Amino acid sequence: MPFCSKCGTEVSESGNFCQKCGNALQVGQSSNTSTEATKSIFGERIGPPNLSYLSDKWVWTLACVPIFGMILSAIIMSISGYDSEYLALVVFVILNITFLTLDIKELEKNAFKLDGWLWLGIILVPVYLFVRASKTNKKYGYAITWCVLFVLSLILEG
Repeated sequence: MPFCSKCGTEVSESGNFCQKCGNALQVGQSSNTSTEATKSIFGERIGPPNLSYLSDKWVWTLACVPIFGMILSAIIMSISGYDSEYLALVVFVILNITFLTLDIKELEKNAFKLDGWLWLGIILVPVYLFVRASKTNKKYGYAITWCVLFVLSLILEG
């Protein structure tokens, strides 16, 4: 089955345009002649990845969670008067789950079908960030940012 050259969505061979983005296909044109999905450590690719439309907004937000979490937990603690390390941990986990889920949806929207092990990104965020950067041919900026901000949040917390 061919894939749309614009968005990477699988298109029927009889169709003249992509149902998702409306990209017109020429008669007899195959956007991708390879019908075999590729398997990688990051996941099974649905079609050719559409990196031109891949937004990094959620992965950069995920990279900033160490600082966002520290600020948000400080605000919650000052408002509620409840001072506990468990509250900060809960805030970090909720932020990680939220932004990791949004980033995974962004990747799936752009033709990446991800493996089920990525739930470990909730606990091992830097691993997720480094693997994501390598599999999407991006630089490691957001992974390094997360590591620096994590160390900075430990220093500021202590």
